[in-house]
Amino acid sequence: MRSDRPAGSGSDILGGYAAPQRWIPEARSRLEGRFEGLVLYLFALWPIMGALVALSRGRADAVLVDALAAALVIGGAGLIRSGRRAERAFRALKVARAPRLPRKLLGAASLGLAAFTLAFAGAGHDFLSGVAFGLGAGFATVLMYGLDPRGEKRAGSVDGIDTDLFRQALDAASARITELDQIRRRIRSQALTQRLSRVVERAQGLVDTIERQPETFNRARKVLNLYLDETLGIARRFASSGLDGADPAIERKFTVALDAMEAAMTEQQQKLLAADALDLDVQLEVLTRRLKSEGIHG
Repeated sequence: MRSDRPAGSGSDILGGYAAPQRWIPEARSRLEGRFEGLVLYLFALWPIMGALVALSRGRADAVLVDALAAALVIGGAGLIRSGRRAERAFRALKVARAPRLPRKLLGAASLGLAAFTLAFAGAGHDFLSGVAFGLGAGFATVLMYGLDPRGEKRAGSVDGIDTDLFRQALDAASARITELDQIRRRIRSQALTQRLSRVVERAQGLVDTIERQPETFNRARKVLNLYLDETLGIARRFASSGLDGADPAIERKFTVALDAMEAAMTEQQQKLLAADALDLDVQLEVLTRRLKSEGIHG
């Protein structure tokens, strides 16, 4: 049941549907991320061409130097692209711990080492000149792509939220939503497919809302876990039963179960907002017992 409030409203815990405009910058960000840093791979063309020339002239030592430099450039470019992706993911989250591996810094070091190798062992410059080339290349890369984010982003004025627990819980929920959507795509029953589509949409909306409003995490986590665990259990059992489209009675049973799950979760919206933890626990226990009694508890 959709809320009458605008999408993204601070109080729409279970409804939390994202405004369509949000996908425009997200799509742009994904597109930019796909091509960002690709120019660095072009720098590998120089040592690759040098290696081919050296190979044609029978100079094994020059081939090894150029091959090593090309590998360092390609590896460094890959690290920087990976670091930029990790940085964008970190910046997009309200509560997160920075990646432990400084990929961009390691990538800059790899490119600097490639420049040193080409200058010192390839072009024949003295050691200090080679070091200067290497430091210059590494420093220029850092200026271009920046350093890796450090530390963690906490939920400002919200106390009692463990960053690692928060991220693990939401990542696990996203993984279950993905699995649920994959099961939905395999089911032939149109009625169940439509209901699972609503479940996926609503669950993702809840995850997005918790992401935007970390203060709801401790109250919403129990609902999210039950919602996804029970629904995923229902979908798994139906998908593995071999009765998809073969038994209308079984299909109706699972359809009613999904409807009950969605209705129960919608009912909890105001209880979550009111932090009525006691009543919430009772309602969740009643829902679990009902699913067990109907023989479709996950």
